[in-house]
Amino acid sequence: MDLSFFLPPSASTWRWRFPSPCEEESAVAGGVEGFPLGGLLLVQITGLGASVSYGALLSLVIASLPLLARLPARRRKWILGAVAGLAAAGGGAFLLLRGAEGASPLILRARNWWAAWEIFLGERLLGVGFGGFADAYAGRMAAGMNETAFAHNSYLQVAAEGGVLAALWVVLGAILLLVRVHRRTGSQGEGSGEMLLALPVSAFLVHNLFDFSAYLPSLSIAFAALAGIAVARDRGAPAEAGTWPRGILVPRWALLLLLLGGAAWGVREAQTRTSLEKGKAMLDEGKIEEAITLLRRAEARDPSHPDPPALLAEIHLHPGPGRPGALTEGESHARRAVELRPRRAYGHYILALYRLSNGDRGEAWVEISRARELFPSRELYVQEESRLRDLIASEEVAGKEPDATR
Repeated sequence: MDLSFFLPPSASTWRWRFPSPCEEESAVAGGVEGFPLGGLLLVQITGLGASVSYGALLSLVIASLPLLARLPARRRKWILGAVAGLAAAGGGAFLLLRGAEGASPLILRARNWWAAWEIFLGERLLGVGFGGFADAYAGRMAAGMNETAFAHNSYLQVAAEGGVLAALWVVLGAILLLVRVHRRTGSQGEGSGEMLLALPVSAFLVHNLFDFSAYLPSLSIAFAALAGIAVARDRGAPAEAGTWPRGILVPRWALLLLLLGGAAWGVREAQTRTSLEKGKAMLDEGKIEEAITLLRRAEARDPSHPDPPALLAEIHLHPGPGRPGALTEGESHARRAVELRPRRAYGHYILALYRLSNGDRGEAWVEISRARELFPSRELYVQEESRLRDLIASEEVAGKEPDATR
């Protein structure tokens, strides 16, 4: 995304510039020009060490290779040696620190990737819907797999959620962005600052092969801003092929409206999530009525969000004294949660409990069986299904017909 479309002409020509190689050669040795670069390198190394992340280290190394190859020959040897040493030391430290973990993160990720690939193969054209990976993944969990809402590979997750068309769009966009960034940065004739503009963009795109950075707004917004700076062209320079003429403003306004719409959606999503977290905190403090009021407000603000009705259904399941009609209201919330998110096993489980409390063994069995089908490895659903099976069997032995037709 080229954010320079929305910058004034003077801002679009701004560049973060350090001295070029020729300027550095003529500068006094030991000058202060290298201090910012050294500080940035120290911050990067410290951040990698704090993250204890295989993917972060590997992404930075891979993203650095094209830039290292373009360095002047006199610097390339010692820089390549330093990078190789840091990579070896970092890899050894990570193996030492994380070797004692019960489950290897590499093995867990490999299983996440395989599950995402299977989900994609099952719904190649349109996928399971954006945001639906967590529910689809639950049905493919097996012993030794971690419970997660992300594939730990953004490209595979886009393919699983959006199908082949969405995957092609994202992958081709990433490739085109990389090509454009590396064409405009990283040449030997440019300064070190110009070369470094390509590094965060490349590292982010590589890191999404091992994690879900693109699904975190704080990271994806920073990436979009850095990508816009890296590919921005001077207003006085000739227009590149594929750019819009200055007189055509409709595409720019359309893009701006799209960005504003996405921002508005994100604000509403954040407000709903904040209300959910505050509601849960109130429940922990015993402020049930305040929590119900807050969750009802969140449900009214975002009627398409499945979490507020699901949480309200949980609250009303055990109403306590002084709350007449809570069970009826709670069951309506449970049905609404299932309607909004039919592939979530927990919603079917809650609805089964409501039906069971009303004496409807038949629909309760249907709902708990659906929960078991969606999340086969969850022990809670296995136990509830077994308990309901025993209850129905005891009624049949006693000569009482189970109410499966109600």
